[in-house]
Formats: sequence, structure tokens, C-alpha cells
Amino acid sequence: MTTAFILLDAFRWDYINKVDTPFLYQLATEGVYVRRIKPGSGFCERTEIFTGMRADNSLNFTAIGYKPEKSFYLKHKTILKILTLFDKPEISRRRFRWFLNHIFRRLGAKLLTYEIPFSLLPYFDLTEDKMDHRERGAFLHESIFDVMQESGKEVFYDSFTALGMPSNGNDDDRIRLLLRNASHAYDLYLLFIGESDSIGHSYGPSSEETKKMTSRIDKKVQRFINSFQSKNEDVSFVFLGDHGMLGVDTYLNVWDKVKRFTKRYGLREKKDYLIFLDSALARFWFFNEKARELFEDMLSAAPFDRFGRIIDEEMASKYHIPYGNKEYGDIIWWADPGVVIYPDFFHSTKPVKGMHGYNPDHPDSKGFCIIVDKEVQPEVIEDGELVDICPTICDLVGVPYPSGNQGCSFL
Repeated sequence: MTTAFILLDAFRWDYINKVDTPFLYQLATEGVYVRRIKPGSGFCERTEIFTGMRADNSLNFTAIGYKPEKSFYLKHKTILKILTLFDKPEISRRRFRWFLNHIFRRLGAKLLTYEIPFSLLPYFDLTEDKMDHRERGAFLHESIFDVMQESGKEVFYDSFTALGMPSNGNDDDRIRLLLRNASHAYDLYLLFIGESDSIGHSYGPSSEETKKMTSRIDKKVQRFINSFQSKNEDVSFVFLGDHGMLGVDTYLNVWDKVKRFTKRYGLREKKDYLIFLDSALARFWFFNEKARELFEDMLSAAPFDRFGRIIDEEMASKYHIPYGNKEYGDIIWWADPGVVIYPDFFHSTKPVKGMHGYNPDHPDSKGFCIIVDKEVQPEVIEDGELVDICPTICDLVGVPYPSGNQGCSFL
């Protein structure tokens, strides 16, 4: 028995319908169909999927964390200081960054430079993607890969992806790679399809481009299943949209406001404070109490109080966010749904029209799941959580749940 896990990145729950995605819609009637999957907070979906743990337990919350003692770039400060001369928001900068990423990769860097200011790179490193996920303890906790190894099961991972992995091409490249290895009959195959995320960011979830994308992916999935089943007849399939996508209606230039604010009060970057700008999160670190107090006042006043809020202990508990964890910030400001920090450390030349990472209770934040297995009766489940995927896959593969699992199997 073989299980194929297909992750459709940012494929929102309502993309599944009779008109745009008829094949997936039909599959939903033949298996266990979880209409809405609630993601965790933050950007570490792979930890939730493969360990079954929420962020406040796993301590994997955002993709990049404050790790000055572990950063690859710590030993390249002199080079980075020179590179700041080229830190300009022009199109040529993107090509320059691409070239630098290629060089740093060859030197052993896991964290790409993205749009992170060069001077700040020595303070940060990857979190959940720092290690190869197949390595023991890669997620800091026991994972599906650990229990599979202990149970003598094999996993084909090469057609999946992670921030710390070398590029394995586009969606079609990964599908071809998996199909070339389909005859081996691994116990678990992983496939990552990412077009849904990139199109959603570029054009927005309600755009005509997104509508066409869902139709393309539906046809692509159908062709993949037909080809895969021709080589492996006894297959269980898990299709997952790990989170949704919200349309953007407001852009907030946090970077500019912070620069103006710190100049007014004589605060110095890296001496008094540090900042990291995710698209929906502004994270701050402080090296003295005065800086912290001033930033708290700033973030509690206009315009920040109109477009988001500081995550307090009560919010952190409600949304399973690690609180008081230095790795993710002394203060975290969370944007309201539809508000995007722009420019941020990933986008500076073209504003996005769709974003995720907001309140996971928002309807548009949710994904979906379809499980097709000949031993499982069709069933509709209205709501589930991303952590429920881990025990579900374990049941299909026939291995124990990871020790920290907090999810409930859909089977």
C-alpha cells in the first residue's frame, strides 16, 4: 500500500467547486472531504503537518528567527557591509540578489537573502527549514519522518520543497521527478504544488488569473493521478490546501515610519533595536528598556492601532503563538486581515494583491483536505485543523503518531 501526499500551497477551501475544479470536486465525493482546514498562526505549516504540533508547543512560528549566534552570515559581516552600498530597491537589485544567493548557496548558506537588508542578515536564520526534514530532530520534535524510519518505512521527499533546500524546479518538474520514481513503491510520496500560492500573491484570490490557475491545477492533478495509478494501483491520496489567501486592500509602510520614529528619538538600529518585516507581522527586538517603551507607544498609536495590534499574552494563548520567545521578537505587531506591510523583507519592487498569515479564524484563511482510500467510506467533515493532517497520514502509512502530536486523525 502506497500513500501520496499532495500539498497545494495556499489552495483556499472555496477553490473546490463544480465549475473551476471538477476533478477535485468529484474526488471530494469519493473520499473523506474536510471542507475547511484551519491553519495555525505564523508561517511554519510544515511543522504542523509533519509533527502534529501547534506553534506554542513546537516553538516553530515564523520561517526566519532571531539567531545571531547561529547565522551563516555572521562570519561574512565585512562582505555584507560592502554589499549595503548596492542595497537599492531597483529591478537590477533583484538580479543582484539572485547572483548573491547563488554564491552564498555554494558557500553553504541555507537562508537566502530575499529582500532582507544586508546589514541585518547576521542576526537571522531559518527555523523549521534549517535542517533537511528527513534528518532526526529536524523539527526539534519527533516527526512523521522519524517514526517512519523507526518503523522501516520509506519516504520519497525529493518532489517536495522547503526554504533550506536547493531548488528542484517548478511544479511540472517535481511531478515528473516523482513519476520517474513511482515504480519503486515508497510507502509515502510527497509532492509540492506551489502555483496556487504565487498566483494568489501576485493577482489576489478573487482575480480571473486565480480562477484560471485553479482550473489548470485541477487538470494537472488529474493527469498526475492517472499516471501515478498506472504504476501503483493500490494508492491512498491526501490532497491538502494548507491555508487560504486574502485579498489585500491596505498597504502600510512600516519601514518608513520606523525610520522616521527612530530618527526623532535618536534610536539606533542594532544598538537599541532590531526589526524584521514579514508581510503580516512586524517583529521587534530591543537592547534597552527605553527603546522598548518608545516602540510600545508607537505601535499602540495611529496608524498602527487602526491596522493591527500588538500580540499580548491573551492573544498568544488563543492563537497558539509562542509568547515571550526571543527568537520571534520582544514585541510582535500583527496586521489585520487585508492589511499588508509593504515594502517588507520579501517584497520591495511589486506590491502583492493577496496574502496569508492573518487570523486563522478568518474564513478566507482556511484550506481544505481530501482523503481518497478504497478502505474509507465517503464522508464530509465541515471543519478540521492543520495539525490533524499528521495523524491522518500516519494512519494511512501504518505508523505510530509522533510523540508530540496534538491532532486528531480524520480517519
